[in-house]
Amino acid sequence: MDPEALAPLRALDYAALEPLHAEPVKSPAHGGRWIRAWANPAAAAAYRAGQALPPGSLVVLSSLEDRWGRPGLENGPLYALDMTGDGPSLTFYWPRVPLDRRRDTGGEARAYWRGQDARLEACRACHAGGMAEPAQRSRWRVPRREKVDLAG
Repeated sequence: MDPEALAPLRALDYAALEPLHAEPVKSPAHGGRWIRAWANPAAAAAYRAGQALPPGSLVVLSSLEDRWGRPGLENGPLYALDMTGDGPSLTFYWPRVPLDRRRDTGGEARAYWRGQDARLEACRACHAGGMAEPAQRSRWRVPRREKVDLAG
């Protein structure tokens, strides 16, 4: 069977979802990568209202590897959280793991972990109820920019 046939199709279409913040933010909890969260309408409404994610919610984090303290050009993994009636179902998908990051995937060149995969235990611990607790979330703020005096 073609391994790409097993790709998490809903998560791959993340750009069709609603962004929960305008720009990528650095996330220590997600390997120090720069992440951006995307959500379907049910998840976005619940997130903004500070409520639990209802069944049917989908949240996907796209990520970029860090490059000199900024979002780099190398894509990181996709992280997906589907809320089912039984709680969150998690997915980690990294179609091309860079050689220097393969230690993060046990040497795998391609990682697709989902469901009860033991490698998702840290994800399950943080996302047992859906979204991470507010104190554990990455800060969703746009970086401050210096004011430039154009008058000279």
